[in-house]
Amino acid sequence: MRSRHRRTRPPLRYPYGHNPHIDDLVAIDQRTFFTHWRDYRQQIHRSPEGFMAIQTNMRTKLADAGETLALGGLPPALRILAAAAITTLGCQALFAFFAQGAVADAVSAGPPIAGLIARPELSLAAVVALAFAFSRIDQHSRAAAGRSQHGTARSVDGITATELTHSDPLTGMANRLRFKAKLDALFQRRQESKKPFAVGLIDLEGFKQINGIYGHAAGDEVVRQVALRLEGFASAHGFMARFSGGQFALLAPEISTEEQAAELGSLLSEVVNAPYDLEGRSVRISSSFGFALFPDFAETADRLLECADTALGRAGKNGLREICIYTAELDKSLKQEGRIEQALRRAIVDRAIRPHFQPIVDLKSERVIGFESLARWHDDELGQVSPAVFIPIAEERGLIGEITELLLHEATLEAADWPREIFLSFNLSTEQLADPLTSLKILGVLAKTGFDPKRLEIEITETAVMSDPEMAAEIIDTLRQSGIRIALDDFGTGHSSLGYLRRLTLDKVKIDRCFVMDVDQEKESAHIVRAILEMCAGLKLKVVAEGIEEQAQLLSLKTFGCDAGQGYIFGKAMSASQTQSYLSENDKQTAIA
Repeated sequence: MRSRHRRTRPPLRYPYGHNPHIDDLVAIDQRTFFTHWRDYRQQIHRSPEGFMAIQTNMRTKLADAGETLALGGLPPALRILAAAAITTLGCQALFAFFAQGAVADAVSAGPPIAGLIARPELSLAAVVALAFAFSRIDQHSRAAAGRSQHGTARSVDGITATELTHSDPLTGMANRLRFKAKLDALFQRRQESKKPFAVGLIDLEGFKQINGIYGHAAGDEVVRQVALRLEGFASAHGFMARFSGGQFALLAPEISTEEQAAELGSLLSEVVNAPYDLEGRSVRISSSFGFALFPDFAETADRLLECADTALGRAGKNGLREICIYTAELDKSLKQEGRIEQALRRAIVDRAIRPHFQPIVDLKSERVIGFESLARWHDDELGQVSPAVFIPIAEERGLIGEITELLLHEATLEAADWPREIFLSFNLSTEQLADPLTSLKILGVLAKTGFDPKRLEIEITETAVMSDPEMAAEIIDTLRQSGIRIALDDFGTGHSSLGYLRRLTLDKVKIDRCFVMDVDQEKESAHIVRAILEMCAGLKLKVVAEGIEEQAQLLSLKTFGCDAGQGYIFGKAMSASQTQSYLSENDKQTAIA
């Protein structure tokens, strides 16, 4: 048994004796603890009386153990349970149990546990996992100090080639190569029994901001702190490795169900997302998690890892940071998306995706002033495919640029035959507002078709602008300089509407249909629409109300002074030939009036 040398510190006062040092946590069997903890939590949830009984029992055990050996007299796992039961359930109780000892012992190897884990939003299980991670920090600092004191630190020349090729140089964790070897071995061992296990991938976000504010050294320090937390966590749950950048991997031999994987991801999220200390400054990162289970959908170990990576991509989709398990439903969805992707590629070559046109009407005169171009696609095998289905797939698979150019080319050719006072409105996607070539591509299409840029209106969304505000602003400025007008679509549904109205050079705002649908029935919707109209009038912006379907809605919008409207009350999206007929009929009605 190794001797322990501690600096002298003032005695700490706790209700039932001294506070154990964080060294003691190293020897605790985490699996035993979590087994006890689940039973303990179930008992608490079952009845308040059960909680009081356990609390009283713990107090009795502590009292019987004597003042100086209070917590040390209990089995390791029960020490933490006792600490949680001393006062009330929660982080503060556990914090009072071991945090102060960690402050002195952690030295400079990482942030003190005191300010980090005593946070009410963390579950007790997450705090315990963090405690074990900090025990690793303490071990690292003591080992480093020992090597320095006794001159036993190895030189780079003394490290074996295997260690170098299987370790991550920044964190000292296992790398992808070693993780793959572990995964292959476990995969082979489970072939006969088919006993399930899980592979998880973790993706961390926020390092770009940390590097930009504090420097790359600070980003590396956070990565090291993440690694220590995950290694401490993994000792009870499996094997952890760092793949690259902010991506880590977990091999969990005892996770056998989707529910267990989701629970593990939730606990990992708490551990990873808790704040980090950078020389007294608190920083946060966000995370997403993807899990795949053996033997489902995995003919090989590589395929299992691919499934986890696919789930990870879904977890971080559209900016969301969450947990995703590769399930039968996801597998079915992905196969369908694959079929749609292949059909899309054929449709692009065959020019089968066609523009349809929905009228935009001046509300005062009720004359058609423009049309919005909307994509429509019918496939021989898939049938009519909704844009809500194929546009996101096109964006994910990098096809949206080709589709946009195809549709803009066809739409401008058709619109060239309309009366010159009728404009064409066309939508850009998020990806295109982050592409520096977008403005050149649009102007190139107009040059080919001979369509007047002053008759074109480009619609963008707040969400698209937020993906890369600087690039979006540059594209908008270039297009406006050529005479193209810019409209902010779906206004009111994003996070920064007012800020973008102030910062971007816009010509028009389109009020989202969610405000229009109840404008004649709810005072709240009416107030919002009126406020938008008044604000846009002050900014000299035209306003179009989307989704007008009822006569009462139309009358309300006219009363409020809205400039233009769009919706089924005026007409659905039509083919090019139907649009020409619509224009002819509209001209006849106007002439009669």
